[in-house]
Amino acid sequence: MPKQAKKKAVGYVRVSTEEQKRRGLSIDAQKKNIERFAEQNGFRLVRIFSDPGVSRWTLPNQREGFKAMIDFLEKHRNIRAIIVYMFDRLSGDPGVMIDTIGKLVTKGYEIYSVVEWFFSVRTLSDFIANKNFLHFIANMADMERMKLIKRLESIVVSGKPIFRPPLGYKKINNDIVVDDDKKKLVEFIFKAFMIRGVSIHLLSKILQINYATLYNMLRNPLYIGKIRVKLRYTIGDSEYALDVEGYNPRLKIIDDKLFLRVQKKLKRLNKSRSSDKEIRRLRRKIYQLAKQYSITS
Repeated sequence: MPKQAKKKAVGYVRVSTEEQKRRGLSIDAQKKNIERFAEQNGFRLVRIFSDPGVSRWTLPNQREGFKAMIDFLEKHRNIRAIIVYMFDRLSGDPGVMIDTIGKLVTKGYEIYSVVEWFFSVRTLSDFIANKNFLHFIANMADMERMKLIKRLESIVVSGKPIFRPPLGYKKINNDIVVDDDKKKLVEFIFKAFMIRGVSIHLLSKILQINYATLYNMLRNPLYIGKIRVKLRYTIGDSEYALDVEGYNPRLKIIDDKLFLRVQKKLKRLNKSRSSDKEIRRLRRKIYQLAKQYSITS
């Protein structure tokens, strides 16, 4: 009796940067799990499409990897199976996830999940009969994300940054602390900016620091111990930002009054260029200040 040919399938993986940090849910890990699932369940895996570093809130039809998969399937009509690591790889929004599965099924595709191995959507009848279960899976994933947002909010409010440490700080044992070796450089930059006539453009040119990096640094409230982040979440089809603030005095590098003066100068600063003579004068002043902080060029 001839051996039955394996059913052809494609895989789809997606991960956002925060998920990879939090859960170790890398693209490679998802691919290996899909390959193992295909082998164990009699599929011949033709190709795996991926969307690395793509937010769960990005609509499927706006993702390069997902769009490439659909284009590929439309050109290879004999491939009707799609394997995902989890159903929520299709979308983090419960409604969008279910709509996406429904649209794929109506086009004749079968959807399999490695994690939800006990449940697959192979026909429109499957989809209709088990839509409530799909809602349950989607809402469980959504609840997990909402709990994550609340955890992150409580971390920030308690005075712990959840982002990469900027200049003047370093990470030790998953905690951000002041870097004593770079603290003087931060103080120098803030004071140098307050020299009359010094602009961000001139300071970035002298210090060889990118303009945008320097601008963001001068605006960063972490230097006075304040932690501000925007946590994004969705309700229905809309995305919202939750502004969260925390305070940690041990992270303070810059005096409050100096920071406030810098913010006022940033607001009124014009983009006019100084003359060459003026630039030479300001450069000398900045070098004199650098000597006070033992900073060499």
